[in-house]
Amino acid sequence: MRDFLILIGTVTVSVLFYVITVEPEPIPVPPRGGAGPVQQQITVPDFPEDYNALLELGNEQMDMGRYTIAAEAYKRALAIDPSSVNLRTDFGTCLYGMGLLESAVKEYMLVLKTDPSHAIVHYNLATVYHDLNQIDSARGYWTKYLEIEPEGTAADNSRAFLKQLEGIF
Repeated sequence: MRDFLILIGTVTVSVLFYVITVEPEPIPVPPRGGAGPVQQQITVPDFPEDYNALLELGNEQMDMGRYTIAAEAYKRALAIDPSSVNLRTDFGTCLYGMGLLESAVKEYMLVLKTDPSHAIVHYNLATVYHDLNQIDSARGYWTKYLEIEPEGTAADNSRAFLKQLEGIF
């Protein structure tokens, strides 16, 4: 019995010591004007006016998944040089990342008007059309990607997606 009381006393002292010395985590407070989780603040950079600096900023932000900021940088760069198909492709990818699927399709179609053999745009269009549940279009663009770049970086993925679509009419 004595050992049991010593054990209970030791546990009690340890718990009290922990409660007294450890600071509780603050409870998140919803923003004023509404309930909900506290949003993380994102600092919007000052946008440069130089084309190359805009590209660099867009690429940095896109790599971090900050599609809105990247899209704005790319949009400003496109205002300087609207002929860059790779820039327009990246802009479309940001729109896709933001959930603006129809807008992404429009950008990708502009690329294809200028460069019908731009392989990655075919792959990107297939992905968007798949997300829009337009299976025939997705199938066509993955097939076209493989015609252009049968050993390209997205060839294995394209083949895998096409294999998945075999049973879908």
